[in-house]
Formats: sequence, C-alpha cells, structure tokens
Amino acid sequence: MEIESTKSNLDAREERKRWEMERSEHNHPRQIQNQPMPMDPMLNAIEHMQELDSDLSPDDQATLADLFNEDTGSAKTYLALKTDPVRKAWIQRKLKQMRTSALAG
Repeated sequence: MEIESTKSNLDAREERKRWEMERSEHNHPRQIQNQPMPMDPMLNAIEHMQELDSDLSPDDQATLADLFNEDTGSAKTYLALKTDPVRKAWIQRKLKQMRTSALAG
C-alpha cells in the first residue's frame, strides 16, 4: 500500500512539473532570459506617477493610487498619456471628479 502511495505522489509531482512547464511556455513564449516580466498596469501606473508626478501632494498621489487600483482602464489611460500637459490635465480632471463624488457620497 505504501509503495502505491509513493508512486502516486511521484506521478502527481511529475504531472505538476509538466503542467507548470507547459503553462510557462504558453504564457511566455520565447521570453528572453533575464528580461523583466511586464508589470501589472495598476502597479506600473503607480510607479510612473511617483516618478513623473512627484509634484502632487501625498494625498493626491494616494487618491490616484486608489483610482488605479479600482479602475485598470484609468491606469492604462494614465500610462498612455505621454505629454506632460495632457497627463497633468487628465490627472486634475480625475482628482476633481473623485473629490466631487466623495462629497456627494
């Protein structure tokens, strides 16, 4: 009985290893070694915001981080805005919208 159990565990481990390899190859075909994995848009947006828009108050930065966490579309839009004036106008618009909805709620 114990031999059968050991064989089953070994088979399960081998199956799991094959599944992980197939999954890895499927999700990351031809990935270049040591190339960083693409970040989640939310995390990427928060990181960029802290670098590009460090002139925002800590409260405004936290508010934007909450927005990016709740709405991936906003994080993607933020990352797509490449020019400072447009990005800053978008940020001010979003902050105003969030303040207005907070006051209404």
